[in-house]
Amino acid sequence: MGLNAIARHLRVAATMSLAALLACGDAGSGRARAEGSEAGHGPLTKVLDIEGTALLGSPPFEAPVGGALASDGTILIADGSSLSIRVFSQEGRLVRSVGREGSGPGELQSVPWARQCGRDSLFVWDPVAARVSVVSKEGAIARDFRLPGNPALVECSRRGQFAVIMQPKDVRMPDPSGKAPRYRAPLLLVNAQGDSVGTLGDVPAYENRPMGKRTRVAVSETAVFLGTQDSAFVHVYAPAGGAIGLLPIGSPGRRTTPEVYASAIEQMSRQLRISTERDAYKAFMLRIPMPELLPPYFELFADGQGGVRALTSLPGEGVTRLEGVAPDGAPLPTWSIEGDVKVFEIGEDYLLGSYEDAGDVPHIVLYKVGKAPT
Repeated sequence: MGLNAIARHLRVAATMSLAALLACGDAGSGRARAEGSEAGHGPLTKVLDIEGTALLGSPPFEAPVGGALASDGTILIADGSSLSIRVFSQEGRLVRSVGREGSGPGELQSVPWARQCGRDSLFVWDPVAARVSVVSKEGAIARDFRLPGNPALVECSRRGQFAVIMQPKDVRMPDPSGKAPRYRAPLLLVNAQGDSVGTLGDVPAYENRPMGKRTRVAVSETAVFLGTQDSAFVHVYAPAGGAIGLLPIGSPGRRTTPEVYASAIEQMSRQLRISTERDAYKAFMLRIPMPELLPPYFELFADGQGGVRALTSLPGEGVTRLEGVAPDGAPLPTWSIEGDVKVFEIGEDYLLGSYEDAGDVPHIVLYKVGKAPT
């Protein structure tokens, strides 16, 4: 694959959600524990594991990218491979599928991101078609709408508050010397109809290089959490955009190792479907010098109780570690899950995500959060 093809894939990767570039998904058993004790933030217990294989016919999913747990236990999963939404019962039985590849009503052209942005509804962002489709828990596409501008990163709250970072202008190929600029772009606050309701102005977006700094966003019912990865803090804003303060979170000062760097590039290459393209992509990226220090966190998630959790485990580390902080700045117990789990959403009493087992078979996994001991 030549440089022009690599550049094309890098542009597509940026558009298909900045968060996807560090998605986790290696082998893992899914056992979990919580370190510390806080009421309502106790240990995680796995209550459901859905395997993405089938003895006959098509597998229920091949590349889950996002999902939602409805109030009645229904699980909605967006599958990036089949470009469809899978609906599962609370027992994990596949009930129905909706969507397919195409540009017409109810059809999808890309599925890099899906979240519960409204009660019992999965919002599926399709950047190629430039629209968001709203899927009910019954599996019907209720409506669609467009986000303003050219989004690069999208996050939302359960009440339909969106935070959208636009695609930076004039993004160039990664510099082989490793001297990547920090691109900036507007961050808009948007409602569930796609209308802009506020802005945080221009924010640092990302460095176009492996393990480069990438701004992360999480949105709760009461706050927008903005983490630029420049320090072990996140900025907190009101839903309309006014600054509230800072919350400490993350693990600063960790040095990058060749093993971590190679694992991160391997994860990034999984966005490419053709193995020969993956090999050329990895070879190109590995020539770029690795940064001295790792980011203090890799993802941010609203925790369903007004606080925020940060993914601080390393790509390929074999454990998923989520540090948390309450709205008042008090630390929450750290959750540790054996294996590399990609977190889809965290609710008041659950965590929904996916992982790949030793045979590279994807699984959907649901954990319930118990009460911590007093």
